[in-house]
Amino acid sequence: EALVSLLVLAALSAVQEGRVVAGGAWLGLATHCKIYPIIYSLPLFLSIPSDAQAGAGVVRRFFAARRLLLALSASLAFLASTLFFFIIYGHEFLQEAYLYHVTRADARHNFSLYFYELYLHQDKTAVVTGLLAFLPQVLLLLALAWRFGTHDKVAACMCCQTVIFVALNKVYTVQYFVWYMALLPLALSSGPRIASPTGAAAIALGILGGMGAWLGTAYRLEFLGEPVWMELLAASCVLLLAHLALFASLVLRNA
Repeated sequence: EALVSLLVLAALSAVQEGRVVAGGAWLGLATHCKIYPIIYSLPLFLSIPSDAQAGAGVVRRFFAARRLLLALSASLAFLASTLFFFIIYGHEFLQEAYLYHVTRADARHNFSLYFYELYLHQDKTAVVTGLLAFLPQVLLLLALAWRFGTHDKVAACMCCQTVIFVALNKVYTVQYFVWYMALLPLALSSGPRIASPTGAAAIALGILGGMGAWLGTAYRLEFLGEPVWMELLAASCVLLLAHLALFASLVLRNA
């Protein structure tokens, strides 16, 4: 997780410094290592100022040369690294690295609100549940990229995207928090302060308290055999609400 976060920050830094080829390469490598950085493609793409001449059409301004250079660089880096490991490991690599996420159904060790649905139906509706969970994620990711995908707001945009992507994902565990924690200082440094110290403390307490309650309840479930599914679901609800509060605070801060 630390390596992927480093690659994401390298991509962000390079794009903001105008080194779009290097930025695309870092983004492609990050996506190869962990598929989730693909969500940063659009905000990074939009954050590059269009070099189209005044009076150019909307399509021409959108697909500006430097933006396309970023997309090409990212695609080549991703495809080259993926092809390298496919040659070594074959289809097993594609399955474990990418395809597995489509049918993944973790009914345990999963903070997500969807864990109970996955538990009740096991693997029968895992794909359907995953697609339904992905729909609000996609809509919010696109809206955030369109609203905040500018040169001065792109770091905050990426952080907001990560927070909501994690909160609404069908599966997430504690290491997923690293994804947005790496971007959080950059997001907090932009825009006026919206949340009061009390509000910020409440959000932190909600996340840490929800995680502690979830882990304690999961221990009772797995090691003591107690039927505490509803308590576990309640802890997942607390974590979701805390992350939604963090998300709302970041959006308001940069609106």
